[in-house]
Amino acid sequence: MKKILDVFTDQTSVHGLRYLGSARSKRVKVFWSAICVGSLGMFIFMVTRLVLIYTSFSVLVKVEEVRGQPLMIWGGGRKISK
Repeated sequence: MKKILDVFTDQTSVHGLRYLGSARSKRVKVFWSAICVGSLGMFIFMVTRLVLIYTSFSVLVKVEEVRGQPLMIWGGGRKISK
């Protein structure tokens, strides 16, 4: 499992995870872990907040059918001569 995580953190483009995997010092690993967890927490907080704001607005939809004269597109049924 450690080998899989090492390969993943080596090849990932997620900022922070690469540094977490390549860190040799425990302090650096703790620092990048806190950055990654904090970023994930802020992401979840912001998405939750946006969803709550979006769902708090009521939506009123009114559909009305209006019948008028029929629209003749292809010459109105008349013969067109040149």
